[in-house]
Amino acid sequence: MSKTVLVVGGSGVFGSRLVERLAPMECTLVIAGRSQRRAEQLIASLSARQPRATLRSLVLDRERVTAEQLRAAGASIVVDAAGPFQGQEPALARAAIGAGCHFIDLADARDYVAKFPALDADARGAGVLAVCGASATPSLSHAVLDELCAQAGAPSEVVIAITPGNRAPRGLAVVQALLSYVGHPVKVLEEGVVRTHPGWSLLHRRRVDGLGRRWFSLCETPDLDLVPLRFPTVRTVHFHAGLELGVLHCGLWILSLLVRARLLRSLRPWASGLHATVQRCGRFGTDRGGMLVEAVLWSETGCRTHARWQLIAAAGDGPYVPVLPALALIRKLLCGAETRHGAKACAGLLTLPEIMDEAAGLSIDTARQFSPVPALFKRSLGADFERMPMPIRVLHSPRATTVFEGLADIDAGANRVANLLARCCRFPGAARQVPVQVTIQAHEHCEVWRRRFGSSGFASVMRSGPRLGLMSESFGLLRCQLRVTADERGLQLSIESARLAGMPLPLFLVPWTRATERVDEHGRFNFDVEIGLRWIGRLVRYRGWLACEAGRRECGR
Repeated sequence: MSKTVLVVGGSGVFGSRLVERLAPMECTLVIAGRSQRRAEQLIASLSARQPRATLRSLVLDRERVTAEQLRAAGASIVVDAAGPFQGQEPALARAAIGAGCHFIDLADARDYVAKFPALDADARGAGVLAVCGASATPSLSHAVLDELCAQAGAPSEVVIAITPGNRAPRGLAVVQALLSYVGHPVKVLEEGVVRTHPGWSLLHRRRVDGLGRRWFSLCETPDLDLVPLRFPTVRTVHFHAGLELGVLHCGLWILSLLVRARLLRSLRPWASGLHATVQRCGRFGTDRGGMLVEAVLWSETGCRTHARWQLIAAAGDGPYVPVLPALALIRKLLCGAETRHGAKACAGLLTLPEIMDEAAGLSIDTARQFSPVPALFKRSLGADFERMPMPIRVLHSPRATTVFEGLADIDAGANRVANLLARCCRFPGAARQVPVQVTIQAHEHCEVWRRRFGSSGFASVMRSGPRLGLMSESFGLLRCQLRVTADERGLQLSIESARLAGMPLPLFLVPWTRATERVDEHGRFNFDVEIGLRWIGRLVRYRGWLACEAGRRECGR
């Protein structure tokens, strides 16, 4: 194979850094794009630093390129570093495959990456490898996840975040890519259900070690699709992006409201003006950026771990991060270490060491941390958790999602008013020996309990409290603070106070409960829960037993 790498967009923000890092390799570099002047300027600069590098320029339009043009250029590997990729067809990839060239791009566009595998048959027929997304997402993010999972288990929750330094250069293509989804619906997997949020919503601040507190918002990337595909155990995936300057980040959030309100169809026509604004603010902030990958991981034994990987790029080296995966893949192709064929996203193709080896000499540091996450009730009970009988401890140590089944007797409310309130709360009606199913979804900071009695059901969210012995349980807008105690017999719960929509309720409106968990003579865990109001009486009482995972282990509540 000839060793000629043609980089489309090679004089851009990311392409120039890719070419710079490729220059010392034993290959011919063709810097292609619409502007030959910019390409020649880059060649002159690189030749002064890398006198042995073989460099030449080529005027080329990636949207109109043909296989004949790529053959005439003598390319063996074609790289698309131009962008934006949102809403684009993989025309350059098709031309590269037609010319018998390997193809790599830095695409971070969800729609583009989703369409890319349609080229697989053609790539296999041509005997070449065509890869999209050889960038921070999805290539680096998946390499990190693979590494974390290998050490601590399967993921149930994944959060990925990127935050560039404000002084980092941003091309117009980057701004266009960002504005293409701001304010528009973005599909996100949450608790096993696909939900929709506006792009650049979910506004929040968080502290990043080495960078301080920064704003973040929902970002649309291929990882929102690829993480659930590669990791079937995942139930929640978020990808956030953050601008260093709060005025820019929050200003964009305010502009997103115009799209959400349908006052504007898109912010993308504003790209040039907003890009100019970003450029004028370039003297503020820092040149430090970062990337985070966090995951809640479950081992085969049911142990839960919070894993965190962090990258910090200083000295203006942040823009090198997106090109590291492409560098690693090109290096493997040039030396013959990569022999796979076909068209695919760059998720799972490279290992984390292979990618990070390309960062040698750059001001890029990484760190990882693994922290055990005790079960919710274990955090709330402390040492008393171990005093409870084994069936109770097993139930209150759920895996990512655990299902319990059994039978229950249900007593209705004490009067008509109580029954009316019970129906409003979706509590079950009076019945005997009703099939019961309880599904517990364990997250890092809470547990979601979904209870079904026959054809009716209700759900709640449980969280640990500010100190031992306290928990909270939320039913929609109603949030109750619970006192929880445990001993050798089992567990007891009672309500101490309550808030409705964040407002404290007076004592006479606070529900009361008598809830106990015990083990019966059959070794099954029994539950007995009664809920009521002081001025009305009992709303509902349900009691019975549960078996963990359809009878494989006896548990309860």
